Amino acid sequence: MARLPALIDAFAACDPRGRATVVHVARVIREAGLIQTTKRGRGAAEMTEHDAVALLMGLNCSENIQDAPKAVLMFSELAPVQAAKGGSVPPVLLPVVKAPTLYSALEALLIAAPQIDAMLANSEELHRKTPKAIRGNVAEFGYEFWSRATFHLPDPTASIAVTWMENLAGPIRRDLHVSYRAPQSRRPVRRSREFDRDVTISVGLSTFLRLHAALWPEEALLRGTR
Repeated sequence: MARLPALIDAFAACDPRGRATVVHVARVIREAGLIQTTKRGRGAAEMTEHDAVALLMGLNCSENIQDAPKAVLMFSELAPVQAAKGGSVPPVLLPVVKAPTLYSALEALLIAAPQIDAMLANSEELHRKTPKAIRGNVAEFGYEFWSRATFHLPDPTASIAVTWMENLAGPIRRDLHVSYRAPQSRRPVRRSREFDRDVTISVGLSTFLRLHAALWPEEALLRGTR
């Protein structure tokens, strides 16, 4: 596991706002008790996927740094709009779609990031090897396989989407899309005069891969030597 500075470095490497902003957000949400409060140096606590997701939300679910803790709390309780059906979902994605909240789904996505990346790489290889005569059914959707988490502001809604390819009696493009909303009793009343601006922020798999490597450097080292 990583210490907080290593986690901050991982975020800063893929966030154009730079390390200073990541440090600021980390301090604000840590002071709110959403990231482990640690000592400095060798006595510092090791970060977990829970801490990483808190910082991910703090950085992407609020336009105002001071409101980051409130945003983390609001987005963390979002629940899937529909119950997950696991019949046709690859095993690597089952923990994501079965998660009861957005927070736990993002934790599952972070843990499984290398396996999802391998699935997408296999999809690209399968697409490349598909004969052109039958590739049309796949190509019409676009030659892109990806995984992405998306947050919508100011109303707290979100989604996790994955697009991959399988060979089920022929190449088939597959899509998973899970939407998340607040419970009915906690949805904010949106007033058009107050909120006339919508913001959509998407975080791709490369960010989750960086965070995974920061949290589990030994695992990343083993994958790099294979």
